[in-house]
Amino acid sequence: MRRPAAILCVLVLALLAAGVAVSGTAHRSPCHLSHSCPSDHHSYIWLDAAGKGWDCAKVGAPEVTAADTQRVYYDGLAYQCHGAGGTQPGTCGVEAWAVKTLSDAAAQQVDLRPRATTIAALAALRPPGNLGTRMPGAEMRTWRLRVRLLWQKLEDDSDVHLVIADPKTGRTMIAEVPSPDCVGAAAGVVAQMAAARAALARACGAATTSFTRLRGTATIDGVAFFDFAHGQRGAARNEVELHPVLRLTPGPGSC
Repeated sequence: MRRPAAILCVLVLALLAAGVAVSGTAHRSPCHLSHSCPSDHHSYIWLDAAGKGWDCAKVGAPEVTAADTQRVYYDGLAYQCHGAGGTQPGTCGVEAWAVKTLSDAAAQQVDLRPRATTIAALAALRPPGNLGTRMPGAEMRTWRLRVRLLWQKLEDDSDVHLVIADPKTGRTMIAEVPSPDCVGAAAGVVAQMAAARAALARACGAATTSFTRLRGTATIDGVAFFDFAHGQRGAARNEVELHPVLRLTPGPGSC
């Protein structure tokens, strides 16, 4: 009569052992061994591509505390983290960097009052003849777009690369949110960029070096910039971008 109970006990123990083995295997993945992804259990400090340190635990883990106020997404997994310094210096861009960050001499003539437009309208513009130098026309203006948020990624130049889409047509383009540490623009403009980046991080979590899927909508203000074609995810057909983003307001429930 005791045999079924004994068998059941053995099965439960086997399942528990299997669960421990699976959990251990997941935690022993190469990214955990090299500390190149967030920790599952506050067991090490993870440095993102900008050199910012994060002390993390997987969402739902018992180690999550009230101090873990920052949601971070990495490879489709969610973590709760808090800042933990950082020892690696962030890197900044080089190619056309002054233009991309409103730090060039011509930036003083850029109209910072946003004009409402659409991705379709910007994508229909003809690129200027001299890429990488601020030219008259769209690159001298600030544009406002109502968009769907698709993807974000922290790039090697410390920009947050956003892929955005027209809510009606689905046509995509890129918006780039620079790190304020990489900008030599006027103080007011730097403050705008920093506020836009902070708004995105609050809503969607800190960007990582892998593309993270986003959802919902946002209103984005940014200065137009025509880039070279180099295989960027989400690029418009004429390579126009909002670069830099000066204001970002996520819609309710976005990200």
